[in-house]
Amino acid sequence: MPDFRVFELEERHFALAYPLARSAAGVSLPRWQAYARQVTLQGGGVLGVESQDDCFYGLAAFRTQETLRHGPALSVDVLAAIDLSSDRPVRSVLCTRLDEIARERGLDSIILTLRPGRVSAGWNGCELAADTIGYLRSLAGPSARPNR
Repeated sequence: MPDFRVFELEERHFALAYPLARSAAGVSLPRWQAYARQVTLQGGGVLGVESQDDCFYGLAAFRTQETLRHGPALSVDVLAAIDLSSDRPVRSVLCTRLDEIARERGLDSIILTLRPGRVSAGWNGCELAADTIGYLRSLAGPSARPNR
């Protein structure tokens, strides 16, 4: 199994990571580059997972966000991983690094926003469809921090 390296991307890497961003968020290259620049300028970052072949196998864009229910949390808007093994090593190293970043920032939660599959049913004729699904990973345990 190859070794993977997780690192924060610099602006010069944004275009190289675009295929993963497109698969995760369905956006254009200019939109991805503008978003990644904005996230980094606002104190967040973009992680890349690279193998010895210098190809990107994983991507995550993150920032600190104040939430009503969970207080300050690490918000992950873009998450993509290409795992060719059932062990899911790319997902593993990416998630481990996101946990470390959250802890380094003194955060107790990670909120992940993903695109769902196509949702055909709207809400009672309002023509609303699911746009994102939020998942929470509590780093402090369920009873360690009350809802704020």
